[in-house]
Amino acid sequence: MSEDAKTRWLAVAALVAAGMIAAGHIFKLSPAMPMVRADFGLDLVAGGWLFSTTNILAALTGVAAGVTADRFGYRRVLFFGLTIMAVASALATLATAPPLLFLCRLLEGAGFLSVVVSAPSLMVSETIPRDRPLALSWWTVYSPGGGSLTILLAPMVMRAVGWQGLWLTLSGIAVAVLTLLASMGLKGRPHHGTRGAPFHRTLIAAVRHPGPWCAAGAFALYALQYVAVMAWLPSFLVAERGLSIALAAALTAVVMASNISGNLLTGVLLRAGHRHGSLITVSSVLMALSALVIFSDLPDLARYVACAALSATGGVLPAAVLASAPEIAPHPAYIGAVNGLIVQGTNMGLLAGPPALAAVVAWSGQWNDGLWLFLIAAAGAAVLGLALNKVTGAAATPSL
Repeated sequence: MSEDAKTRWLAVAALVAAGMIAAGHIFKLSPAMPMVRADFGLDLVAGGWLFSTTNILAALTGVAAGVTADRFGYRRVLFFGLTIMAVASALATLATAPPLLFLCRLLEGAGFLSVVVSAPSLMVSETIPRDRPLALSWWTVYSPGGGSLTILLAPMVMRAVGWQGLWLTLSGIAVAVLTLLASMGLKGRPHHGTRGAPFHRTLIAAVRHPGPWCAAGAFALYALQYVAVMAWLPSFLVAERGLSIALAAALTAVVMASNISGNLLTGVLLRAGHRHGSLITVSSVLMALSALVIFSDLPDLARYVACAALSATGGVLPAAVLASAPEIAPHPAYIGAVNGLIVQGTNMGLLAGPPALAAVVAWSGQWNDGLWLFLIAAAGAAVLGLALNKVTGAAATPSL
C-alpha cells in the first residue's frame, strides 16, 4: 500500500475478529475442561495435552505455513483456516471417545495456524507504513480478547446446551466471520511474490537471519507462561478453592482481558520510539516479578492480582514481537514466513505450557513449585529481547 493511500481500518477490525474467533476455538476448552475431562475420563496431564493439541501443527510447521501463505496468497490461507476450524469444531460434538476429540483439536490447530500466519500479513497490505505498528499492536488483542470473551460467555452456553453447544456456537461464528471477510475484497497476495522460487530456497532465505529467531524464541517463552496460567486457573479455582465453574471462568476472563492493556500500550510505546527488544526484556522481567507472587503463600487475593499483573505486563511482549515482523523480515516477500516462524515459536510455548505445569504439579503435589518453570522462561525471554536489539542494530532510543 502506497503512502498516499489510506489504511482500511474496517478491514483491520475484521481481521482482528478473525483472530478472536480463532483464539476462541483454542481457549474454549479452558472453562469446559472439568466437563470434558469428566465425559471422557481424562486425567490432569491428558487434559493438558488435549488443550495443547491445537498447537502441534503450528509448533512443527509454522514457518512452512508462512511460506505457503507468501506463495499462494494470504486471503486464500485465511479462508481455509476459518473453514477448517468451523468443520472441526462441529465434528468434535460427535465424539464418543478421546481419539476423535484429539483429532478435531489437531484440525482446529491447522485452522488456527492458517489464520494467525495470514491475518497479520494481510494487515501489512491493508495499512500504510505510518499506521502499521498501531494496527499490528491491535492485532495482538485477538488472543486475550477472543479468549476472555469465550471464557466469560462459555458457562452460560454450557448451562443451556453443554460443551457440545459451545463448540457448535463457535463453529457458526467462524462461518459468519468468513462470510464478512469474503465480502471485503482483501488483497490476496503480497506485493513481492515468491511463487517462482523453489519452496526450500524461500524457506531458507526467510529464516537465515537471527532477528526472527530471537523474536520467535521470546514469544515461545512468553506463551509458555501465559497459557499455563490461562489453561489451569479455572481448574485450580474449581478443584482447589471450590468455586463454581461460572465464577472461575469469570475470574479467568478478567485475567486474560488484562493482557489487552499491554497489547494496546505497546503501540503507543513503539510510536514514542522505544525499541522492540527493550519492550520484550522489560515485559519479561515484570512477568517474573508477578510469578514470584503467584506461586507464593500470600493470600489468594494478592495471588489473583498477580495473575492479572502477569497478563497485563506480559501483553507488551507479543505486541512488540509481532510489530517487529515487517522490520526483521529480510525482504517484504518473506513477512508471512517470518510471521510463521513467530507463530511456530509461540505454539511451541503453547504446546509445552499446560502439560509442563501439570507435570510439575503432579510430581510435587504443590502448585507453588511451578515458580521455577516461570522464572526460567522469563529469564530466557529477557535475554532474547536484548539479543534482538543487538542483531537489529537500531539506533538507541528512549529507555523505559
